[in-house]
Amino acid sequence: MKKKTIYDLASELNIAPSTISKALNNKKGVNLETRNRIVEYAKENGYVANPTARALKSKHNYTIGILYSELSNVGFGHPFFSMILQYSKEYLENHGYDLIFINSKSNDYQTYSDFCITRNIAGVLIASISSQDQMLNQLCKEPDIKVVATDYINDDVLTVLSDNKQAITDLVDYFKKCNYKNVGIICTLQEIYSFKERYDLFLEICKENNINVNKDNIIYVDGFEFEDAYRDINLHLKNHKAPEALFALSDIFAVAAIRALTNNNYKIPQDCAIVGFDDIELARYVTPSLSTIRQDCKKIGQKAARLLLDQLEGKVIDEKIARIKTKLVIRDSSKKVGE
Repeated sequence: MKKKTIYDLASELNIAPSTISKALNNKKGVNLETRNRIVEYAKENGYVANPTARALKSKHNYTIGILYSELSNVGFGHPFFSMILQYSKEYLENHGYDLIFINSKSNDYQTYSDFCITRNIAGVLIASISSQDQMLNQLCKEPDIKVVATDYINDDVLTVLSDNKQAITDLVDYFKKCNYKNVGIICTLQEIYSFKERYDLFLEICKENNINVNKDNIIYVDGFEFEDAYRDINLHLKNHKAPEALFALSDIFAVAAIRALTNNNYKIPQDCAIVGFDDIELARYVTPSLSTIRQDCKKIGQKAARLLLDQLEGKVIDEKIARIKTKLVIRDSSKKVGE
């Protein structure tokens, strides 16, 4: 069915197109009864505003690009990034913006910048990245394209991250109260800023609190998927005894650890406690239910969207990295303090 225009509405309601436009854009000059009549009629008849026409008239672009770096192998199928995207999407759409996924594989475009310039994209939200993705650096240098990321790129790009220092401090304090002396970490070989930051903080704060992280208790995962983690954790356990507790840099790694430890006849948390990071929905339903550090996906997504719109509106933003608080959630995969 052909989409209706304001001219169709004007003809059907016998009202001037200028009045239709004012009513739909909540401008002055239309009495309340007429405005309500126009808005209700537009909804009932499936009228959708044309963002291209709106952009031409207002000289303001209403298209936001969504980008994840395919080199990182962390797509929107990952529960954490998909939730951030959902909350960012809702926020941007509620402020009148349209979203488009940036496609770097099209034969029509050589780079992210080419795609954005050709599609007249004003701002870009980057959900996950790889330090090896050279096209990102070019995109971030484009003066007419505003960028916000949910993982660190460089000092010039506004970034929204969880407060990893607060998160790891809370975790190590919990380990100390549980009297764990010998702990380990499940990390990744991939260069992801937030993962590396958590890894470095964990080793540093454990050392400050006299909690041992022996090199034999550092488990490296080559990848990000459950299968990658299960394979590498299982292989590690064939050659090394599990420590008193394991901290996994993601819930996916932690769930894989539960499976690997259980299959190697470890009792959780009696023989080895496990704590993840993210608090994806699966964390509550796996057996035993997963203790984890909850990232506030809603606040991260909305903050990233707000910072992007602030840039588009020409506001001066002093904070280069916005930190969102986390919460340590203790479930059945680790013991309660005092047990």
